[in-house]
Amino acid sequence: MQPGSRRLIGDIEVVSFPVSHDAVAPSGYLITAGGCRICIAIDSGEVTPTMLEAMHHADLLILESNHDRERLIRGPYPYALKQRILGPTGHLSNDQAADAVLQTWRADSVRWLWLSHLSRTNNTPKIALQSMIRRLEKAGANLAQIHVSVSPPGMGHVWDSAQLWHEPSLWEMQH
Repeated sequence: MQPGSRRLIGDIEVVSFPVSHDAVAPSGYLITAGGCRICIAIDSGEVTPTMLEAMHHADLLILESNHDRERLIRGPYPYALKQRILGPTGHLSNDQAADAVLQTWRADSVRWLWLSHLSRTNNTPKIALQSMIRRLEKAGANLAQIHVSVSPPGMGHVWDSAQLWHEPSLWEMQH
């Protein structure tokens, strides 16, 4: 699917949008089915206005939180690889992911956020999660309205869209 295209698969709508990555036609996706919207935004070195627009509409946002900037800079990667990762066609840092979430935050709804595509070398689930929570709290986000979890490398998640129709009793930080 080329960036900017739209497909219907039965009752499921898939809209692709361009992301900034050093690959051929890199894309993110906004998937709509049964009144629920899932945005997948990974493999991008920067957050573009098109990405922000797709993210704004998501009930579930699967967002790259690839690296802790300081850990990457001090880490074992060669200089050229570090520059590639930090560049506009590399990968989103924890801070860039937090900035994107704060730019698209909707205080009027419950949202789910899965931090994804974490580097095994330059990030950990705990660092990514703590970084996001700290930034959300500092910005005054209502943590009862956002469920944040991390996809550890090689692990998956299960999300039930029926959760959209239930008010959460407590916000829980998941590992």
